[in-house]
Amino acid sequence: MKKIKTAVIAVLILILVPLQISGADYWTGNGVHYPDKFEEYWEVQADEIFKETDAGRVYSIENIDMYSAYVTDYEEDIGKDISKAFRWINKSRLGYVKLIKVRPGQEVSFLFSAERYVYCAEFTSDYKLIKTGVWISTGDVFKLQDETEWIMLVFRMPNGSLDNGSGLFQNILVSDIDQLTHKYLLLEPFKYKMVLNDGKYENYSETFEIERLGVEPMTLPAPVKTGYEFMGWISSGGNVYKGDLSPIYVEDLFKDNTFNATWREVKADGISLSESEIVLEQNSEETFKLIPTISPENTLIKSVTWKSSDETIARVDENGIVYPGKTGIATVTATTENGFVATCKVYVMGFEISLPSYCQVNQIYEIKVDIINNGNVNTTGRKSVVLFSEEKIELVRDNDGINRCEVLSEKASEYGGNYVGIGRSESIISTQTSESVFFKLKPSTGNNKAGDYEGNITFTVSVE
Repeated sequence: MKKIKTAVIAVLILILVPLQISGADYWTGNGVHYPDKFEEYWEVQADEIFKETDAGRVYSIENIDMYSAYVTDYEEDIGKDISKAFRWINKSRLGYVKLIKVRPGQEVSFLFSAERYVYCAEFTSDYKLIKTGVWISTGDVFKLQDETEWIMLVFRMPNGSLDNGSGLFQNILVSDIDQLTHKYLLLEPFKYKMVLNDGKYENYSETFEIERLGVEPMTLPAPVKTGYEFMGWISSGGNVYKGDLSPIYVEDLFKDNTFNATWREVKADGISLSESEIVLEQNSEETFKLIPTISPENTLIKSVTWKSSDETIARVDENGIVYPGKTGIATVTATTENGFVATCKVYVMGFEISLPSYCQVNQIYEIKVDIINNGNVNTTGRKSVVLFSEEKIELVRDNDGINRCEVLSEKASEYGGNYVGIGRSESIISTQTSESVFFKLKPSTGNNKAGDYEGNITFTVSVE
């Protein structure tokens, strides 16, 4: 009895297996075929396979019961008929047993709600294998050969690498594909109309169009608009997108769409002036122009309001030009339209010099220079008071007008110090702070006849 039962089962197996690889119109296998023999040829003819001739723009991978395990990654199979181009491998690969019509040379992509690898085998119009394909993942774009007119798909579990031979050697089941909420072959890109709304992008100033093949990763354009910050693209569905689009299904992006650039006016968030302290000479024609810098650089409104704390000391006009008045210290303030301020301290410098009204030869005289409001060591425009005298002075004897003699100017830093001659074009004193120097006249060789001699000493003062 046992022998009879075994024989019946063997007969049934022989009947069932051929049924799984045959069919009148297209593949009619039940579920997945797991081969008993590794690398067994498929042997199914092209006319036995269902052909999808109008896949459309987005093809949904359905009829999961028509999957079978096979692979086509052998270079020696290129050029063979489809029946000899596939081999059964193992349960780590899952083939979609349909031929899908494509355009030669077009780009395709895939979308899955969970990461999967897909392997796209390419065939000519007469079903000869032209390319074995490579493993790609969701969102990647794959360009078909120029002679490709049909493709078939193989699925595999990912291992994080797209290198040749990658993928996990673990079972992949029909349910692993069937349970995915999104499982699409993408054959045509979506078109996005980008409306700039007064912005600019490259050579575009109104609208331009970009394309996205399904969910391929891409970086959205970043337009510019003077005085405004780009906030993103608003879709017709009211969602805002900016920067990178990742390969994730978003219904709003999975179709043709119109995107409007949105902008926010850039307000000033700070201001600085070209100088924080300046020195001007009192009641002079000297002026100084303060340059404001408003941040950020792309602020739309760059106008400022100028004000002086005391216009009798320093006046400032609408262009930031400062005019000196009387001696003193004033503060000039620049204020942005939205209230940010920067200040500059203005020193209006003055000075006094005490000079002898009458000098006698060999007498010592203290010359004092008092300087006020001359800023600090690093203040812009700090002044020096420079005092000159003649190097040689000619004196004439009283009641004579004929006898003459010369005296020379000398100076020392201390009353009893070492006096040195003041050479031609040499100053008696040049200082930026209050300072004293000691001055005297020394006789030189010449006519020294007795008597009183008189002459004029010319002192010259300058501010530099």
